[in-house]
Amino acid sequence: MKYRTARQLRPAEVDELVDAYRDGANVQQLAAQFGVYRSTVGKHLATRGIDTKPPALPPDDVPVAASLYELGWSLGRIARKFGISDNTVRSRLLEAGVEMRPQRGGRAAPLMTVTPQEAHHPTPH
Repeated sequence: MKYRTARQLRPAEVDELVDAYRDGANVQQLAAQFGVYRSTVGKHLATRGIDTKPPALPPDDVPVAASLYELGWSLGRIARKFGISDNTVRSRLLEAGVEMRPQRGGRAAPLMTVTPQEAHHPTPH
């Protein structure tokens, strides 16, 4: 079995990685481009003082996000508007007391179980 060893980036490559991140590339893209793990990209960026933690939803924006959700916007659509993750939107809305709608488009609801006897002799509704 062949094990992958960590690839060391030269200082010039780290400079290029940092510049690419500042120009809009994300950690996953940079990891693929430089042939390293995402955690390695994060460590190089952290040593340069760059925080890669996803942005949070500022408290002033929570009421706006809640209003959009109540107007029927999906969590994903709200997340894209604010440049954050769906899970961050969901967490902030729940913290604000917003009741979540039933999930649509995700996993299907469980099917009702029907016994073989019920299948052959359905009961009238």
